[in-house]
Amino acid sequence: MLIVLKIGFETVRTYIQCGNIIVQSLEDKSKIELKLKNAIHVHFGFDVLVIATIRVELKRVFNTCPLSEEKKENSYFVILSEFPNLELIDELVKIIHDTEVFRNIKDCIYSSVGYGNSKFNMNSFKERLNVSRTLRQL
Repeated sequence: MLIVLKIGFETVRTYIQCGNIIVQSLEDKSKIELKLKNAIHVHFGFDVLVIATIRVELKRVFNTCPLSEEKKENSYFVILSEFPNLELIDELVKIIHDTEVFRNIKDCIYSSVGYGNSKFNMNSFKERLNVSRTLRQL
């Protein structure tokens, strides 16, 4: 967390033990992503995926979730680094379980089954959609 403070972010907090951090910044998300990616590379010597999401976008993800309250309990969402090609989304939907509700809204994909029960893993999203991604439970 010290490296994040050293590059000028304020009010830095971690969120669970999965690499999520919360920072306060007036910079746009592309600058935040670049600063964090560079700081991690300089400090640790390797490149990592960094996807910044601003508060209003995260609220949109939760507020526009198309799943019923019952299905949200075991569901997850995937935030994509950019809008995927819709034809690739259509191909992805063709291989889901019959019991899985799978919806794409803008740069977010929602699934009604727990990550461990889904046909998809993080690599399949990257390989099939050709975009960077991060996944969280609802």
